[in-house]
Amino acid sequence: LALLAACPASADDRGAADALNARARSAYDGGDFAAALDLFKQAWGKVQLPKYLFNAAKACVRLEATEAALHYYARYLAASPAAADRGAVEAEMKALRGTLHGRGLIRLPVASTPAGAAFTVDGVVHPEIVETPAERWLPPGDVVVAATLEGRVGASRTVTLAVGRAASVTLDLPEPPGQGRLTVDAPPGAQIRVGGRSAAPGEALELPPGDHALRVDLPGHQPWLDTVILAPGDDVRVTAT
Repeated sequence: LALLAACPASADDRGAADALNARARSAYDGGDFAAALDLFKQAWGKVQLPKYLFNAAKACVRLEATEAALHYYARYLAASPAAADRGAVEAEMKALRGTLHGRGLIRLPVASTPAGAAFTVDGVVHPEIVETPAERWLPPGDVVVAATLEGRVGASRTVTLAVGRAASVTLDLPEPPGQGRLTVDAPPGAQIRVGGRSAAPGEALELPPGDHALRVDLPGHQPWLDTVILAPGDDVRVTAT
């Protein structure tokens, strides 16, 4: 298993990662590759040393989790672009891809803008391959790839996979539309409802774009009803009479 120089981290984190790595190596040597994989991943969570990704890939190879092994090898090379064993790793990745091709599976690179989105294929999350950018190996046919990222609008796309035809998908995850502002002026004591929200007379509400139904009630008066259409960035003021 690989041993590379440590990256900056706190002494506590390094110590915890070293302990996890030692337990993982023991599990690996004892043939418990699933436990080793989990421990290598925990070590990576403490200190981002490329060796933990390399070791995770080796554990996946022993588990015959070929797709996951490719995933961790790719992450290892991305985290350690000057790795001395790059040629050997790339050769093993080529062999693993050949194995997947031999099973009739098709490579599908999945990316998003911005990167780091959680993604699913046909609504299913792979146990190891969970964030973009990544690649999946799937049987021919139509698949639905969906991605989500906190603070962004999710997206999905149907991709057709066919033997002999390259495919890839990049999902754009835009920022949500800006809010609009609505203020309703009404006599003191009036009760103002904007959709399912209440407000005091003269109180500004931040609302999403779209149609908003207004109702103002005041004892001894007929209700006042209206609809306001807000666009992103609008600042609208209406008076109930």
